Order: sequence, then structure tokens, then C-alpha cells
Amino acid sequence: MPIVECPKCNEKISTWHPDCPYCGKVLKRNYSKLISVLVVLGIAGGGFYAEGKVRKQNRIKEKETVQQQTKVENEIVSESVKKIQPMLLLGILK
Repeated sequence: MPIVECPKCNEKISTWHPDCPYCGKVLKRNYSKLISVLVVLGIAGGGFYAEGKVRKQNRIKEKETVQQQTKVENEIVSESVKKIQPMLLLGILK
């Protein structure tokens, strides 16, 4: 706990006291460090949120790409089977 001097009675007191235990002067709190930490955490949290959204969008795009590739491959196989099936039935291919 940092020790400071009371601005009224000049006694040494801890910064954790809301007021001076000697003279009762209400001490002004310095919240600048707390605010700085909260701002940094907010920015970091926003960054993690945005990164998560981008990753989710990338997974969705990747899934759609795989589905499209699978559809094209299935169409190619289907067309090949249609071409080969009559040859199999006629005994040309064994």
C-alpha cells in the first residue's frame, strides 16, 4: 500500500483510506490507473471478439467451399457413371 501525506494535517497515511484517520479530511481518489486498465482490457476484449467473428466467418466460408467441391465431384462421378454404365451393360468393359 502506498503511503502519502494528508493534504490537511500532513500525517502519513495509506492510499487505501477513504479519509484521513487523523483529521477526517476526505481524500480524493485517483482512478486514472484503474481507468487505464479498464480501457486496455476493453480494447483487448474487443479485439478478441472481432477475431472470433472473423474465424467463424472463415469456417463458414471453408465449409461452403468444401460443400461446393463435394457437389462438383459428385456431379463428375455421376456423369462418369452415366457414360460407363451402358458400356458395362453391353459387355464392352469388364
